[in-house]
Amino acid sequence: VNIGAAYVNAWIDFKEQEAAEVIARFYIEDSDWISEEIDKVRWVTDSDYEPDNEDYQYYMEAKEHGSSLVFHNWPTDTADVQAKH
Repeated sequence: VNIGAAYVNAWIDFKEQEAAEVIARFYIEDSDWISEEIDKVRWVTDSDYEPDNEDYQYYMEAKEHGSSLVFHNWPTDTADVQAKH
């Protein structure tokens, strides 16, 4: 696969932020992705999402199953990736 850019959104239901980051990295690497850096971390609660928010389903999945990860990637031949090089 010729990936030019990628990121992962991760929702982890855990009480401690540092441990949640370790869990997220574990699942990312377990999916054969390389976790190079964390761009930003945000602690969220029920009040951060309305049911019609597109990320609400992932938040609820993490509450039910402990985690939810959404992988995004683009091939190197897309205009956005080429413009950054």
